[in-house]
Parts: sequence; structure tokens; C-alpha cells
Amino acid sequence: MTNSDKLNKLKLLVEQYEKELLVKQEEIKNISRNMLSKNHTVDDVKKFLNSGLNEELFSIYEELLNAYRRYVKDLEIENDKK
Repeated sequence: MTNSDKLNKLKLLVEQYEKELLVKQEEIKNISRNMLSKNHTVDDVKKFLNSGLNEELFSIYEELLNAYRRYVKDLEIENDKK
């Protein structure tokens, strides 16, 4: 696989994770707003933000970071061969 192929693959992975992040962030924002409009307390919203739904957001960030790490590792291996 050439560097160009690897870059294209990384670009597609990053775009996928970015889309997932935007969707998840919008979902969290909408739920938080809805909670406040239904007279939930700020503490309720904080509890929600620290719940499992927020963990999904961090999971997506982790996948994005791992994609970058894999790419860098592949480049290092390729450079060592030269």
C-alpha cells in the first residue's frame, strides 16, 4: 500500500469519525436543552453529561486518535525500510 493509499484511507476514517462526533455532540446538546426546557436542574444535566451517552463521545474520539496512531506507525515502518 502506497503512502497515497494510506493517506486516502486515513482521510476516509477521519471523515467518518468526524461525522459521528458531530452527530453525537448534536444529540447531547439537544437532550441537554430539552432537559433544561422541562425544568430539570443544572445538576440533572451534569449527571446526564457524565453518563454513558457521553462515554460514547469519548469512544469516538479514541477511535479517531487510534486511526492517526496507526497511520503514523505505518509511516514509521515504511521509513525504516528505506
